[in-house]
Amino acid sequence: MWLDNASDIDILFYEPYARIIADIAKNEQYNPLTAGVFVLWGAGKSTLLKLIGEKLKSQDGIICVTINAWMFESYDDAKTAIMEALLQELKEEVPVEEESQAQEAGENEDEE
Repeated sequence: MWLDNASDIDILFYEPYARIIADIAKNEQYNPLTAGVFVLWGAGKSTLLKLIGEKLKSQDGIICVTINAWMFESYDDAKTAIMEALLQELKEEVPVEEESQAQEAGENEDEE
């Protein structure tokens, strides 16, 4: 049986696709952006997403969040569970100083 893990080696030659998708994601003209990857099991979706994430990880203003949706398949309300995981990941990724700056900006707007 094959493992269902993203490959560390691009044996499927997905790098050109990852580069194109990462370039599109960086282009503010196309944002907000939603992309779907629809292929059969084992065709390399996780590997492609990992390659895209590697290309975007050093990009200012972009946070790549990886959520394994299979973890939530038995949940009655999978959408809520996935959103909770997304918000938790974002909370971990956004630096505290940015958070406090945003709160201060909100307080200053309230005062005006």
